[in-house]
Amino acid sequence: MMKRCLSLLTKWYGRIPWLTCLCWMLFVSYELLFVYLTRQPFGSTVTYLIYYSINISLFYCHLWVLNTTFRSDKPRILKGLVLLTLQFTGFLLIKAIPDLLFTEPGLTFSEKLQMAGRYATSNIVRNIYFMVFATFYWVAGRAARYRQKAASAERMEIQAQKESAELQVRLTRARNLYLQQQMNPHMLFNALNFVYNKVHASSPEAADCLACLSDLVRFTLDAADAEGTASLAGEAAQLDNLLRINNYRFEGKLCISMEVSGELYRFRILPLVLLTLTENVFKHGDLTCTERPAHLLLTVTTEGMLHYRSSNKKKAATVHLRERRSGLDNTRERLKLFYKNDFTLTTQDTEDQFDLDLTINLQRWNTPA
Repeated sequence: MMKRCLSLLTKWYGRIPWLTCLCWMLFVSYELLFVYLTRQPFGSTVTYLIYYSINISLFYCHLWVLNTTFRSDKPRILKGLVLLTLQFTGFLLIKAIPDLLFTEPGLTFSEKLQMAGRYATSNIVRNIYFMVFATFYWVAGRAARYRQKAASAERMEIQAQKESAELQVRLTRARNLYLQQQMNPHMLFNALNFVYNKVHASSPEAADCLACLSDLVRFTLDAADAEGTASLAGEAAQLDNLLRINNYRFEGKLCISMEVSGELYRFRILPLVLLTLTENVFKHGDLTCTERPAHLLLTVTTEGMLHYRSSNKKKAATVHLRERRSGLDNTRERLKLFYKNDFTLTTQDTEDQFDLDLTINLQRWNTPA
């Protein structure tokens, strides 16, 4: 029990900052100055050390009682009254010990009790004094903490409003970019259908290329639903259309492979993300090198974790580096706006090689079909 009490005292006093120690020194000096000015007799140094140690311990003990009583939203009044009674009585008994020890020598025990009894009123007043002092200190500290919490809550609210305003600006910018890229679909598909009918007889390959292009353009215009997502299987089909179009463009000499796996039809994705990343491969990659062919990988697990990877040799001297960086930045911005923190997009850009990895947790953002 004694070890526990010493441990608690050490813990309490160990938390007292130096400023508080200085305040206690000033307080003791003030009281001693008052004794000097009123020409009251001084006691011994040991006496002052003992009594002030008891009084300061009472101060911090009362703080503990207040904190214990009002720790939760519902104060424990009964428990607080019991602790207050034990504290008050206990410190009176503790002060009675030095009162008995510091009486005049040669007195009987009965006379010492009578002498100590004369200090009972003074001890009660001092107990009440330090308890009131501790109560004011506790109330001031609690008020300061409430002010700090209020100020912190206000700062958080201002920060939230700022982030909301920034998000609104980014959404508006994204919508404007989307509107700028729109065109009249009816006119476009009529034109493509006319060209397809004209060239089908003379060039089946060109007609097939036009059919792929028409399907791709139709997907870019009509794929998104009310939630802003498109079928993952539909997006993957457009990747195949993009490969077929470019294979015609490179006259069958395209050195690129694509691997697709997983139940893509079960999930939806933000449209044009995979198409944009794949288009960058055709725009900036050297796809005629048979020794280092480009590779595309698209997989999705049953839990909805999508992984897309592109790996390609870079063109010797491309003039579209700024366009590629801008395209990646725009894609990253769209992903961040829609998927928050449920995606990762990383790149490895060396002197002649460019690798990209995209991972998206689709399960959290759409319900499987």
